[in-house]
Amino acid sequence: MAGSISNRGSELLNQIEAIIDEELRRGTERLGRRVTTRIALEFGGGSVYFPFDKARRDARLYEEYTGNNISELRARYKLNESTVYQIIRQERARRRQKQTILPGVTMGDTPYD
Repeated sequence: MAGSISNRGSELLNQIEAIIDEELRRGTERLGRRVTTRIALEFGGGSVYFPFDKARRDARLYEEYTGNNISELRARYKLNESTVYQIIRQERARRRQKQTILPGVTMGDTPYD
């Protein structure tokens, strides 16, 4: 699937998320330093690739879309206008496709059963 994170990339992000969650439970004092130290200990000595999570970005952009804030979204996500519109169209279509229609439920004039 385009825009998804590889299993390895997802595992990396999950590990980092677990480190942050664990350190946050210990309290917020010096949280940044503790988290970066833990990440360095866990992954230090090698190259670390942080995957670009396009699917999450696109979903977040769609959630933030109000109908009249394209310029704001363009700037926030560093995308051009046509790309923002394309993401909105794709997310809308994806979400419609995921909706399940219950037996006997009608949408407009067409019964879906």
